[in-house]
Amino acid sequence: PLDKKKKKKVKTQPSGPEILKGTPAEGDWAKLKEADTFGQLVDVSGKRGVLEAGGMRLNVKLSQLVKIRPPQKKEKMAAVQVIGEVSRPAGARMDLDVLGQRVEEALPRVDKFMDDAHLAGLRQVRILHGKGSGVLRDAIRKHLRDLRYVVDVADAPVEQGGAGWTLVEIRD
Repeated sequence: PLDKKKKKKVKTQPSGPEILKGTPAEGDWAKLKEADTFGQLVDVSGKRGVLEAGGMRLNVKLSQLVKIRPPQKKEKMAAVQVIGEVSRPAGARMDLDVLGQRVEEALPRVDKFMDDAHLAGLRQVRILHGKGSGVLRDAIRKHLRDLRYVVDVADAPVEQGGAGWTLVEIRD
């Protein structure tokens, strides 16, 4: 005969921070939906924000975040640790074409392109903006110089398009 033992139901704590209702706003704590990365949303601009997590500043779409309960003061935030290699994001390309776009249309595309290129481990990329009056080129280059992982920004060589293209060198 089989022994009939009572099984105890064990309540387990959900891993990670508690998810709250509502859209995260500047100053709120948030978590990336598709990862175990969480931190404080330190800047919001349009549909994008900067999440400060484990000493890193991540430029992300607000739609990729969920609002979480802030950690208690006595808790220490664990540093983000990457184990293994980061795979190249689907769609990471060497070139971006923003020819004919206005600055406010082009900059969000440049941000996404640069984030993907950096995560993919690319060391150099090119952005096609055309020559024109130079307004788009100047705005893109100013924006690129503000990114911590950008080492250098310059015209492409004449045989590769010259002043109509910007070459961007990315730090490891």
